[in-house]
Amino acid sequence: MKKLIAILMMGALLAGSVFALDLSVGLKGIVGNDNSSVKGATIGGGFDINLDMKNGFGLEVQSNIVPSKLTSTDDGMTFVNHMTVNIPVMAWYNARFSWFGLGLGAGISCTMSENHPVNASNTKMGLAAGLQTKIFVTKDIAIVAGITGNLDCFPTLTKTEKENSTTYKFVKSDFSRNSFYGSIGIEYKFAL
Repeated sequence: MKKLIAILMMGALLAGSVFALDLSVGLKGIVGNDNSSVKGATIGGGFDINLDMKNGFGLEVQSNIVPSKLTSTDDGMTFVNHMTVNIPVMAWYNARFSWFGLGLGAGISCTMSENHPVNASNTKMGLAAGLQTKIFVTKDIAIVAGITGNLDCFPTLTKTEKENSTTYKFVKSDFSRNSFYGSIGIEYKFAL
């Protein structure tokens, strides 16, 4: 048992010395729009995780949580329920110039929405791209402004239930979950 623990510890130390990783975690507020049937500006928040693996190249996982849309009517400003969660996972490049940073990437996204057509999936996959600018207040803390776009372009699995049967089929995308978000937030970098 002691030999096994020693081998595992040596493996962990070796892996840690081979990969010098930087992990950044950020919190943000978002505003934007999507082309769903609910009209108005999307408002919400989320968090980002950025893993810088080697020379600025890495992975960015975002979460964009939109609980409602804001619309303007004759009665005033109205909040409409529009719970949507968008999770882009992107190959990412981070560049840092002293107190200023720039990040950009592209990948895939998963969008889950409670506002979806009958017999359609509430989960859709698509393409994602993002861009961020960072102003470093300290060595590890940055103010981050960014944009993220999602293109709903992949077929969706639909389910239709009848009396004694259930039919599944892929339906071409209706592009109903294209979205574009702007964000501002704060990020903290952990050196691993």
